[in-house]
Amino acid sequence: MKNSGFEEEIKLLLKNWLKNGKCLILCDGLDEVRQNKESIISSLKNLTSGGYGNCHILVTTRIVGYSNELSGWKHYEVMPLAKEHIEQYAKNYLKAQSLAFLSGLKDTPQMEPFSKNPLLLQLLCFVFVRHRLVLPAGRVELYDKAVNEMLERKNPEIPLSVKKKVLQEIASLFLEQGKEVFEEGELRELIKNSLTTEKEDYRPDDVLKEIVEKSGLLCRLGDERYIFLHLTFEEYFCACYIVGQASCLSFLEPVLFNPRFREVVKLVAGRLPKDKVWGFIEFIRNQKPLCSDVLHQPLLLAGFCMADIPNAQANPALEKEILNKLLRLWKETEFRPLREEIDRVFSAMAGTRNWEKIANFLLMALKEKDREVHGGAASTLGRLSKTDDKVISALLGVLKGEYSGVRYNAASALGRLGKTDDRVISALLGALKDKVEYVRDGAYSALQKLAERQAREKSVKFHFPSSQASVDTFFQEKGNTIKEL
Repeated sequence: MKNSGFEEEIKLLLKNWLKNGKCLILCDGLDEVRQNKESIISSLKNLTSGGYGNCHILVTTRIVGYSNELSGWKHYEVMPLAKEHIEQYAKNYLKAQSLAFLSGLKDTPQMEPFSKNPLLLQLLCFVFVRHRLVLPAGRVELYDKAVNEMLERKNPEIPLSVKKKVLQEIASLFLEQGKEVFEEGELRELIKNSLTTEKEDYRPDDVLKEIVEKSGLLCRLGDERYIFLHLTFEEYFCACYIVGQASCLSFLEPVLFNPRFREVVKLVAGRLPKDKVWGFIEFIRNQKPLCSDVLHQPLLLAGFCMADIPNAQANPALEKEILNKLLRLWKETEFRPLREEIDRVFSAMAGTRNWEKIANFLLMALKEKDREVHGGAASTLGRLSKTDDKVISALLGVLKGEYSGVRYNAASALGRLGKTDDRVISALLGALKDKVEYVRDGAYSALQKLAERQAREKSVKFHFPSSQASVDTFFQEKGNTIKEL
């Protein structure tokens, strides 16, 4: 509404709505804010304490890059897509090819964690169709194929290699500078400098126009400013740039443990060849950031990187050493935030060559006498979203265990896993009679989640009649369904 002549009236109207609680304020991507972040967080907090407390405010962020700046606010974690959601999305997107996709996904377990992310699931379907119904072997290969397809769309005139080089330099420079929005003048100058090494004489404006209009990887904001389609692509191109540098390690060393570069570091690990990647992992492990003997940042980052390394580049001895240290640390730590961070590493490894060892370890931990250990195992198994019979049976056994905290964790885990068979429902109904109130509450919440999930799975599809003559028959046939609704 800028320059509309109604700015003051609109401000007054919005202020009135805010005071009367008539606004829903949506703020997306707090982790992507790189400038004036403290000011923005302060403004959000002021909204809740400055007479606008009746308004609802929703702020989204990735876990990486968020440091509990909004402590005191209610926090919720979006669960990964469940199996039925993945299947439904595949059917909607791929139609007749969905069965081949889901079968391929089952045969490529290392891609399972990525299929639970909406953006990555969309890329998986896109690449599957474009590459003769073959799934990529890992996340980096997925991005490689998706980016190539996007840059080659609509009869491009600029070579693929030129556009990728330009995007890599844009991503690395602006990610390093902490910029999320780029001015058109900056982009033109950067593209011009990037093209000086090319044999052909390409105009910067033509390169920028083709990237924006044909690939969509850069988006124009409308006032001579640009932004990447998604932060994921900026991180991917930055990783590609770093791998191409002779001084790759020296480039990364200052930012290894900077949350903003976490995904970049993981993508670098997934892209490096086998003769270099394990030296890179060793390089990470030998770092000594602040309080590393307590926070264990190098070990955690090495674990995250392992999850992105393709099976063909496995190093069994070193992987075993790192995984054993993570498992031992998970079991021995007295700090819940550290155990939860290791949980995230385990979650990243779900479906990889190391997953079976992690699952067996957690199932054994359920039998430990230490209540913190087997209570933590129940909670972790719920977060990892693995619904095989061994996990479900183990959690059902723990639900009848000695310690109330562990029973609560088991009930919560069963609710998160979403399995609605008779065994689970019967066990949770029995837990409603537990002698401890918060266990009963946990069982009730789990049943509530399962009921809501089942309700979402059921959909009524109306096929409205094509002629007026059949309307009465239509409603007569659908009468019972409408009554149920």
